[in-house]
Amino acid sequence: MHHVKMKIAGIAHELITFFYSVGGTDFDIKIREDAEQHAIFFRSNYDEEHFPRVEQLIRYLNQGRRPALEESYWGLAGGGDLQDESEMLLIGAMIDHADIKIADGYVTFYLYRNRG
Repeated sequence: MHHVKMKIAGIAHELITFFYSVGGTDFDIKIREDAEQHAIFFRSNYDEEHFPRVEQLIRYLNQGRRPALEESYWGLAGGGDLQDESEMLLIGAMIDHADIKIADGYVTFYLYRNRG
């Protein structure tokens, strides 16, 4: 169980690091768990100049969970800054579902990871 919570914290950390790298200065984050899933709410602004990188992250988050990829690369991920494609792909492989909205210079994510 502790391993799963470390992964949830890792996802939050990587999102914060990513949005710092694209000019984010205003972050909101909330993590909730219940018997069925973990849910991460994350909202950040970004610099419009980096919108192509934000779009790329969104594409990866919408690909869905891939347990084999997650287990293979989780231990190798380290404290990266999501500069390279493999780190963005890993975050996408760790979640089951993403609801994403972009408005007024902010991206809002609702990310879900099912238990089990």
